[in-house]
Amino acid sequence: MQRTSAMIAAELYAEQPDVTFDEVVTARKLKTRQHKLREMRFMLLPGSTRLNAWRASMVITVLLAVLSAPLEMAFSYSQLIYQFYWVSKLIDILFWLDMIISFNVATISHGRMETNRNVLAKNYAKSWLLPDFLINFPWDDVLQEHGKTRKIAKILKLPKVFRVTRLLRVADEEAQFFGTAANIGGLLLMGHYLACIWVGLLVDCTSELDAQQLCPDMLTVYLQGLSIGMASLAGSDSWTRYSFEQVSATEPWAFQWHAYYTGLCEVVAALSSLLGVILVGMLYSNLAHAMDRHHSHTRLFHARVSNLQAAAHQHAIPKELFGRIKRHYYYVWSCGSDTSKAILTDATLSLDLRRELAYCFYGHILKQVPFLELTDKHFLQQICEFVEIEIFAAQDRIICAGDVGTELYFVAVGEVEVVLPSGLIDRKGTVIKTLHEGSFFGELGLLFPDSKHKVDVFGSTAGWLLVVPRGTLEKFCTEELLETFRFVALERLRKHSEMATGVASDEVWWGLGIFTCRCLRSTVNA
Repeated sequence: MQRTSAMIAAELYAEQPDVTFDEVVTARKLKTRQHKLREMRFMLLPGSTRLNAWRASMVITVLLAVLSAPLEMAFSYSQLIYQFYWVSKLIDILFWLDMIISFNVATISHGRMETNRNVLAKNYAKSWLLPDFLINFPWDDVLQEHGKTRKIAKILKLPKVFRVTRLLRVADEEAQFFGTAANIGGLLLMGHYLACIWVGLLVDCTSELDAQQLCPDMLTVYLQGLSIGMASLAGSDSWTRYSFEQVSATEPWAFQWHAYYTGLCEVVAALSSLLGVILVGMLYSNLAHAMDRHHSHTRLFHARVSNLQAAAHQHAIPKELFGRIKRHYYYVWSCGSDTSKAILTDATLSLDLRRELAYCFYGHILKQVPFLELTDKHFLQQICEFVEIEIFAAQDRIICAGDVGTELYFVAVGEVEVVLPSGLIDRKGTVIKTLHEGSFFGELGLLFPDSKHKVDVFGSTAGWLLVVPRGTLEKFCTEELLETFRFVALERLRKHSEMATGVASDEVWWGLGIFTCRCLRSTVNA
C-alpha cells in the first residue's frame, strides 16, 4: 500500500508529537553533515587557502617540468643537465605527491560540494589516474641498465615529456582566466618540444665526448633545433637543404647533424608540419573566439563582470559589495550558469519532453521534502514545469519582512536563516531557524492570501532555491497536500510565537486564531 503525504506527516510526529517538521529535516541534515565532516578530514576544499597554495606551487612545478623534460631527453649527455639531476627527482616527487592529493580534493558538482572519497577516487580513476601513473613512473631509473644504448635512454625519458597534459588540465580548470595569450604560449611550448625532439634525433653525442668538450654547444644546438621546429610548425621543409650537409672527414668527432636524412626524420617532419597547421589554425580560431567569447557560459560570465566593472567606474560601489557580486557571478558560472531555464522554454520541445526534463532537473530536489518523497511522478512533473530557479549568495536577503507572500521556496542547495526583525536598521535581528536542503519557506502565503511576511530570510551560504508560485500549488496540489503544508506553517507559527515577544507574539496568535476559525467554518460547511 502506497503511503500518502498525510500518513508520512503523521509518522514524522507519531513518536514525539512535540518534534516539528523543521527539527526532523534538521536532524537528517545534521546526521548527513556529521558524516560529511568525517569525510572532509584532511581534505582540500575548493577555494581554500591550502588548495590555492598547492595549485600555485604545482603550476610552477608543471612549468619547470614541461620545460626541463624535453631538455633532459635531448641533452642527456651534457654535464650541465646532470648537475640538475636533483631538480628532476624533486619534480618527480612533487608529481607523485600531486597524484596522492588528487584523491583528497573535493569538487563542486551542480553547485554542491562532493566530499565522498569513494566518488572522488572513482572519478579520478576513470579520468587521469592511469595517464598520470604512466607519465610519472620512473621508467628510466627502473628499466635502464648499464650498457643500454643512448637511443633506449632517450625513449625511457619520453613519458616525462607528456607532463604537459598536467598544464593543459590547469588551463582547463581555470579556462575563464585564459585567453589568446595561452594559445600563443602553447605554440611556443610546442616549438620548444620540437627543438628538443630534433636535437634528440639528429645529434648523437655521448657523455665521454662531452667530457672531452667535443660535443656541440648546447645553446647553439638548441637554437638550431628551435629554428627547425618553428619552420616545421609553419609547414616548411626548406631547412633540409642546408641542415643536412656532409660532415667533413677532417673533423675528429661525429656530433654534427647526420649526413643522411632517415625515414624517421621524414615522419617527424611530416607530423610536425601537420601539427603546426593544426596549431596555427587553432590560434587563428581562438583569436576570433576571444573577440566573441565563443563559450556561452564563459562569455556570459565575462559580460557580467565587465558590466559590473563599468558600473563601478560610473558609481561608487563599495569594495565589499563589489566582491560579493563578483563571487556570486563566479558561483553562477560554476553551476553551469542558468541554461536550464533556456532549455525548458525551448518551444521546439514537446510538453511531455519539457516536463520530463524539468523532472530530471528538479524532481530529486523536491523529493528531499519528507512528505513529497513518495508522491506521484506525474504530479511532480506538473510542479517542476512551473518551477523557477533563484540563485543566492551568502548574506543575501531572500525575503524581506513586510513583502506580500505569493511563492513557496524549496531549498535545493545551501542553507538559509530565518530571522525575526529587530526593528532597527543597523541590527540584523534574531535567528529563529536555519533551514537546510529538503526544507521550504514562504508557506504563509498558502495560509493567508495577500498576507505579508513577518520574518526576513537570509542566505547563510551560497546556494539556490526552487520557487513555486502559490497559484501553481493551488492548481495541482490535492487538498490533503495543501493541508500538510498548512500544518507545517502552523507548527512554525507556534514555534515562532514561543521565541517572539510583544507585538510579534500577538500577531502570530492572531494569525493562528484566524486560521482556526477558517478551518472550523470549512468543516461546518462540509
